[in-house]
Amino acid sequence: VWTEKEYRNLLRASRAGVPVPTPLMQKENVLFMRFLGEGGWPSPQLREVELRKSSKKWTALYTQTLLAVRKLYQCAKLVHADLSEYNILVCPMSQVQNAFDKDEEAKDSL
Repeated sequence: VWTEKEYRNLLRASRAGVPVPTPLMQKENVLFMRFLGEGGWPSPQLREVELRKSSKKWTALYTQTLLAVRKLYQCAKLVHADLSEYNILVCPMSQVQNAFDKDEEAKDSL
């Protein structure tokens, strides 16, 4: 079942320190992950956030995305096959516990 592989990949990514939703469990074709959002509302997808190219927020999100992709490849030995503005959630870094090492500048919350 595809959810078994997705669950294992999310665990690998999470253990490698990649900012991903924490996988909770998988059963049959259902994958349960930690909710990312506030007040019952989900964090927005990147496509839903208004950004001006080269603004501080744009630069921070771009840097965080590049660092996450690098960590996914170098540490978890995985490649995201469908990385797009639909698959990136913009949420407080505190919701993604193991997101980045403390010394990386992308850790700053937006």
